[in-house]
Amino acid sequence: MNVLERIPTRWLLTGAALACLVLWVAPGWAQTSGDAAQGKLLFEDTPGVSGNSQLGSCTNCHTLQDRRNKISNNGGGFADISFDTAISHFGAAINGNFGGAMGQFSQLDAQQVRDVAAYLADTPKVTATELTTGNVLAFASSASGVSVTKNITISHSIATTSNLTINSVTLAAGTTAFTRSSACNGAVRAPAGSCTFSVTYTPTSVSTESKLLTIGLQQGTQTFTRTVTLNGSVAGATPPPATNSGSSDGGGGALGLPWLAGLALATAVLALRRKA
Repeated sequence: MNVLERIPTRWLLTGAALACLVLWVAPGWAQTSGDAAQGKLLFEDTPGVSGNSQLGSCTNCHTLQDRRNKISNNGGGFADISFDTAISHFGAAINGNFGGAMGQFSQLDAQQVRDVAAYLADTPKVTATELTTGNVLAFASSASGVSVTKNITISHSIATTSNLTINSVTLAAGTTAFTRSSACNGAVRAPAGSCTFSVTYTPTSVSTESKLLTIGLQQGTQTFTRTVTLNGSVAGATPPPATNSGSSDGGGGALGLPWLAGLALATAVLALRRKA
C-alpha cells in the first residue's frame, strides 16, 4: 500500500479542492504571461507543435477572430482582451467540454495553455501608468494652473503580419483643461511596434473635470477604436467617479488552470482507489 492509499479519500479530495483555491487566489503564481508567437503556432497546428498527434488543430473549429468574438462581448476580434480573460475563457471551454471538441485540449501542458491564451489576447493595446479598470486615467494637480502630464502608449500585436495604423487621437469637445501632443497621428507600426503620446491636464479652477479620449486604429482592412477616460482633479477637490469606457475586458480570474489542476489531482486519487 502506497502513501496515498493510507490517506482517507475525503482528505485527498479536500486537498484537491484547496489546491484549486490556492491557484485561484494567487494569480501571480498560477498565471504568468505566455508566448503569443508560440501560441499562434499551436493554434494553427496543434498536433504538430504540441507533439501530440491525437489532437486536432484549433483552426478545425474556430478562426482566430471567431474565438476572440466568443471571449469578448462587443465585436470581439479587435477588442482589448487581457491575458487573464483569455486564459479564463480558454480554460473554462476546455473544462466544460470533456466529451466535445474542446475537451481534447486538456492534454496540452500548462505552458502550452498559457501560450494559446497569450495569442488570443494578442490584440492592439493602449497602456499608461496608473491606467485602471475600464481604461480610466487620473490626473491629480496640486493647484489650479499647475500642469500634470502623462504618457499613453499604443502597442501593436506581436504575432501578426499586418501593420497597425493610428488614424486619429481625438479629445471630446468641452473643457480645455486637457491637451495632447501631436505624436502618433497617422503613425504606422509594424508587429510588436508601439507609439507614445502625452496628455497634459492644466486645471483653471478647483472643479473636477472628465474627458473622453478616442483612438482610431486600423489593422489590415479592419477599423476599430480604443477609448480612455481622463479624470482630472485638484488637491482638496473630490475626484469624479470612474467611468467605464465600454471595454469588453472585464478581467477574470485563473479559472482554467486551477480547475485543470484540481481535476487532475482528484482523478488520480479516484484512480488509485479503484486499483486498491
